Amino acid sequence: MATSFGVRSFFPGANAGLRQFFARFNLIPPVSLRTLAANAAIAQKYQQKGGYKGPLGVALSPVGASTPGSFVQSFEGGQIHFTGGQTTIPPRNYITIAYRGAHCFGEPKFPHSHAGYVVVIIYKANNKDQAVVVKLPDDAGGDTYNNWNTGVDETQGQAIIFGADTNVSPSDIVIETLVMGHEVLGDPKQVKKAIQDAVQKVADEVSAAEGVPPDAIPRGALDLITTGLFEVVNSLFGLTDQVRGSPMSKTIGYADWFTLPVHGSKQIGPIPYNWETDIMTDGDASYKAYFDLVLHSIQDQN
Repeated sequence: MATSFGVRSFFPGANAGLRQFFARFNLIPPVSLRTLAANAAIAQKYQQKGGYKGPLGVALSPVGASTPGSFVQSFEGGQIHFTGGQTTIPPRNYITIAYRGAHCFGEPKFPHSHAGYVVVIIYKANNKDQAVVVKLPDDAGGDTYNNWNTGVDETQGQAIIFGADTNVSPSDIVIETLVMGHEVLGDPKQVKKAIQDAVQKVADEVSAAEGVPPDAIPRGALDLITTGLFEVVNSLFGLTDQVRGSPMSKTIGYADWFTLPVHGSKQIGPIPYNWETDIMTDGDASYKAYFDLVLHSIQDQN
């Protein structure tokens, strides 16, 4: 249902004059009451939806008049309209990332085992504190890809691993991929937990550092502001399994979501996909992981 409000109730302290609200919305006088009300109403709805961390994502434009008496502001995930004292949100966009499989281009040399698994770290570039860490072929257990030799495709674990809740707006999304070699005494569940804990710790530090002077930011957080979260893996000691090849980090920009090939339109062996990682190699073992990146539309309850 659309949202409406009385001007007086929406601007507490308005008896002291409405000019006090201009700076809040970066408005330069003269400003009409209708324009000020539109800015306030859209800002209120945006905050109700979670702000830039919510399904609408970051604002792409200021509030502007769309027709006489109507206003609109655009966000990564869609728009908020203001007409006749009411705010409405038309169908918005959201994205999903599905894992489709991985391919071995070159197997590790003796004495390493030929078993392994994939760890994927995904997050919005401007929102590292909501990073997702997924282990494949199964996220919660200790399964691995066994006899993962040169030319072998693995498809176990296909699933949507990011955005399944329909709340991730198209944005600059970072996908970081690690292939972990599984050794005899290794424990994939413990490795995944160690990586997840480390990623969450440093992501929280990065989030806490927003707006803090650089000299007050913890060293680890400062490094992670400009580097990938997979770098935390290099600082973990005592892991029972080790990284194979080299980690991969790629960013899918906001505009890229509107130009991606149709999901499943590409194929390598039994793996359908529309987006692939760079090759992860150290000159010995070499791998790629494959995904379907999809832009969707959904109508929320206003």
